[in-house]
Amino acid sequence: MGSTHNALEDYGTLLCLPHLRVYVPAFDADLFAIVEFLFATPHPAYLRLGLSEEPTGVAVPPYSPWRRLLDGRGWVVLVTGPLVGGIWDAVRQLDEAVRPALWLLCELPFDEIPDAFLEDLARSRRLLVVEEHVAQGGIGQIVARKLLELGQAPRRYETRSALGYVSGLYGSQKFHRQECGLDAAAIVRHLAGVA
Repeated sequence: MGSTHNALEDYGTLLCLPHLRVYVPAFDADLFAIVEFLFATPHPAYLRLGLSEEPTGVAVPPYSPWRRLLDGRGWVVLVTGPLVGGIWDAVRQLDEAVRPALWLLCELPFDEIPDAFLEDLARSRRLLVVEEHVAQGGIGQIVARKLLELGQAPRRYETRSALGYVSGLYGSQKFHRQECGLDAAAIVRHLAGVA
């Protein structure tokens, strides 16, 4: 449905408003938990919906703002939003030596980063942040600032974010993900050192 249904700058802009919380469900089941928070919160909130890519053959853990979805010895990969399902499916197939520790972030802003995430990062020393949002004001910048404040900056830090409408064409959300290199195949190529 084109740019009107593929917001790329939304939570970066909205997080400038005082006390606003952003919820980005990744899986269909997350929506039920988040709606409970929305009805209970005394603050303004924004619910960001996108095309869910449900993983196959695995149980999705219960909703939490931060979740480790996959253990691995390669990169630490932090994803926000529903594109994580396709990435999860794809990286599970990687050889154990390059398989990432895959994390999911669903709420912004955040005050703390989980100890388990920091432990994974200390081991790997490589972080790839993937988000379907422009780089400016996105989780890549938010996480980088917090890691610097904590003195936990990784040796290597990279982001993959939305690049806008690269071809000037409109299409499905999957089309735009692929065009920006946010699809699972592009992420796997990056982690394997091919792209």
